[in-house]
Amino acid sequence: IDPERLKKDPRLQPFFSFQIADAHLHLLVALASANSIHVTHAVSAIWKMATQGLADCPTERITRVHAALYTLVRICPKAQSEIFPAMASNFPFKLLPCNIHLWYVHHVLRL
Repeated sequence: IDPERLKKDPRLQPFFSFQIADAHLHLLVALASANSIHVTHAVSAIWKMATQGLADCPTERITRVHAALYTLVRICPKAQSEIFPAMASNFPFKLLPCNIHLWYVHHVLRL
């Protein structure tokens, strides 16, 4: 299967243009803003999306996840106190390579 041909297929365009990912992030933000009980779970879910398996992904994807976290913190003030425990609980294991730790800290400071 040719990846370039798949990108040009109009039926698969939503998967390559981040429309589904944007919809998922907007859903999480909407749920958290509607009821503050969901803020903790939304912050944890978005932070896991930001840190797990994104070391070699496009910068556009990382930017969108960071924008969702920023929007959540802006809309729900409670999210600011919930984001630090989420960051601490997902810190990479200490025996992993140093570049993974640097990458993680870079994203923590970027947020």
